[in-house]
Amino acid sequence: MYEKIKSNNISVVASVILVGLVGLSGCGSSSSDSVPSTKTVSGRAIDGYLSDSTVTLNGKTVKTTADGNWTLTYVPSTNDVVSVSGGVDSATGKAFEGILKAPISGTNINVTPLTTLVAALV
Repeated sequence: MYEKIKSNNISVVASVILVGLVGLSGCGSSSSDSVPSTKTVSGRAIDGYLSDSTVTLNGKTVKTTADGNWTLTYVPSTNDVVSVSGGVDSATGKAFEGILKAPISGTNINVTPLTTLVAALV
C-alpha cells in the first residue's frame, strides 16, 4: 500500500512539473522578437489645399491628394509630429515651399500654419 501511495505522489509531482514547464515555454521571448504595433492616421494639408505634398511621420512618407488628404500607417513613439513639405498650393497654383507641422493628437489631423505654431510649442 505504501508503495502505491509513493508511486501516485511521484506521478502527481511529475505532472505538476510537466504542466509548469509547458506553461513557461511561451515565456521569456525577447522584445526583439515582437512586432511593434502600428497606428493609422489621416488628415489634410491646408495652406490652401496642398496637393502632391510629401507627408512624413516617423520615417514613413506619403503624398497628398489633389484636395490635400493623406493617410499614413506608422509605428508610434513619444511626441510624434507629422510634417508636410513641397507640392502645390491649390488656391494659388504655385509651388508650396514651406514646411508645415502638427503634433499627433488623434487619428484625424489637419496640418496648417496654426498647427505648425503649436508643434513648435510642444
